Amino acid sequence: MNLQPGGAAPPAGQPPATVPLRVSIVAPSTFRLSRLIAKGITFKVNFSAPCTANFGLLVRAPLARTLGLGRGAVLLDGASAKVSQGGAYAAKTRPKPRFRAKLAKAKRVTAFLAVTCQAEGVTAAARKKVVFSR
Repeated sequence: MNLQPGGAAPPAGQPPATVPLRVSIVAPSTFRLSRLIAKGITFKVNFSAPCTANFGLLVRAPLARTLGLGRGAVLLDGASAKVSQGGAYAAKTRPKPRFRAKLAKAKRVTAFLAVTCQAEGVTAAARKKVVFSR
């Protein structure tokens, strides 16, 4: 994850304002399946405050069984990162090698980009449905 330009710091002598923890995903809802397999996809994630973030690309159980990926819900790719300050980050995901050949045979794959952010006992989450097609 790469940090994009963020907001300004509070003036000296003032404590930083507490901001409720929020997370959002900015990504198109459709992608080419060949792009996912060959290079992966890039999307933006916005965080309101510093936290520990986890993100992944998930396929639900019924589709995973149909494609031969597994019996339950499958995490095609996942990672975690420490977010040092709130702002916009760019994230890239590409399926693990063991899933690529089976995904290449599919005509259409519906998956979910999922992001969770945890700080000081508070958790925020966001999910976005994405469709990959030929």
